Amino acid sequence: VKKWVGTAYSLQELRGRVVLLDIWGINCRPCVAKLPKVQQLHEKFKDRGLTVIAIHMGGNLEEVGQFVRENSYNFAVGIDNGQLWKNYGVMGIPSYYLIDRSGYLVWGPEHELPSDERIEALLKQ
Repeated sequence: VKKWVGTAYSLQELRGRVVLLDIWGINCRPCVAKLPKVQQLHEKFKDRGLTVIAIHMGGNLEEVGQFVRENSYNFAVGIDNGQLWKNYGVMGIPSYYLIDRSGYLVWGPEHELPSDERIEALLKQ
């Protein structure tokens, strides 16, 4: 990830938190349509240990930042330089992943968001 629109995170800082990783793009209608639900998950679980990170596939930092601000999304948003696509085996977007408190990928890639119950189960671990 080359740039952050919001708060920057290091992997070490995320240990002990469950991470919902959302791989998306502004020009992807299904991606954009699901962002309000991503925001809802962020609001519902952020104080219980969930960190949402939405990684935009390429693009212009200013354009992505403006889109995020206009829609009042307040989860972390980054822009991928192409490496994440390779590292996570992304086959299409949107793609969602869950990373447990120990830093292990435990769910995904999926094209639908995880259920509240799946997130709850990881938060209880």
